Amino acid sequence: STQGVSSAASDVYKRQVHGPYENIGPAYHAFAVWLEEHRQYEMAGPSRQICHIGPGAGAAPEQFLTEVQTPVRLRA
Repeated sequence: STQGVSSAASDVYKRQVHGPYENIGPAYHAFAVWLEEHRQYEMAGPSRQICHIGPGAGAAPEQFLTEVQTPVRLRA
């Protein structure tokens, strides 16, 4: 499931996703909801995914940890 703390610290919205990659979709939905609730922000570039624990570490999908980051900025 999607878990973690959402923040706009350092002008990047961040969300950690635990478990298989199929769990990443809800993180993007959570960002869309956050953006609706924080209309003073807008996207400032493409999102990226950082795989902290994944198949390269020999981990099972249930152990994966991925961070979704989306740059944001205050609206002009």
